[in-house]
Order: sequence, then C-alpha cells, then structure tokens
Amino acid sequence: MTGERRESPESFLGDAFKRGDSDERISAWLLHRDQDPCTAQRFSVSKVLMRSLLEAASDPGSQLKAALYAEIERRKGLLQRFCGAGEKSEPLRLTMQAGCLYGVQAYCNDHGWPKGMVARLFYQLYNKDVVDEDGFGVWREDTNDSTPGKDKALLQASEFLAWLDEAPAASW
Repeated sequence: MTGERRESPESFLGDAFKRGDSDERISAWLLHRDQDPCTAQRFSVSKVLMRSLLEAASDPGSQLKAALYAEIERRKGLLQRFCGAGEKSEPLRLTMQAGCLYGVQAYCNDHGWPKGMVARLFYQLYNKDVVDEDGFGVWREDTNDSTPGKDKALLQASEFLAWLDEAPAASW
C-alpha cells in the first residue's frame, strides 16, 4: 500500500468502487493514508467517500435511483464507519455526518439536480443509520462550507427535513 499513499482519496476511491474492492481494503487504505484524526480531515474523508460512491454507482446504462440505493445498502458498513458510527466525540461524529451530506449535495449539483434525488438519498442515509437527526441538523445550519448548491439542496430536502423534525417515527 505504500505506493497508494500518494494517490488522492478521490482517485483511489473512484477506482476502488469501480473495481468492486472490498470495504476492508478501502478502509485499510483510508486509515493508512489519513492517520490524522483532526476534524477537518475526517469531514473531508466522509465527503469524498460519499461523493465517490455515488459517482461510481452512476452507471449510465442503469436505473440511477436503484443503482444509488443499492450501493448505499451494499456499502453501509463502510459509510457508517467513516461517517461517525462508534465515534465517541459527538462534535466529530456530527461533522463526519455533515461531510457525508455535503458529498450528496456536491453529487446532485454536478448532475443537474435530478428531481427528488437529494431527499431520497438523505432518506436512504437516515434509514441505513449512516446519518442521524443531529447530523442533518448540523448540515442544515452550516453556513461556512463552500460546496456549491446548498440553497438548492435545502429546497429539495425541505419536505424530508420537516418530516425529520416533526415525526421521526413515521415512514417517509
């Protein structure tokens, strides 16, 4: 893995997902490369991980929504690990989850905002226990991130976010 350490996370993850690498191999590479536990680094890893996963699952010949949902299901353990599951520091866990949501935002921005995609992906991440209510709250309230499309993402996710605020036990 020493030769891979110099490769960017975006490049490695894009190739790894397309090759079908195991979650264990991807985790090992990320942990070996990014041993710095600082909040900014963890935010960046979760954002790049989510965006790379969505990009790799976007096979032009497939049903886009089904492919994206299937990949989230398939990789939920990896997503949970790098989006804060088991993280003892609540601020760090929430920052990692917000990074994941910014990855969704960036993906949707780059793909022309497919109708309903933000809300459906957010629901998948919530339903698969990757991002919890507080993680969505941190993302929603953050005004400092420069990822393009925040207003559009908030608009597309407004119904889901309202549901999350009002009736988390109901099905969306």
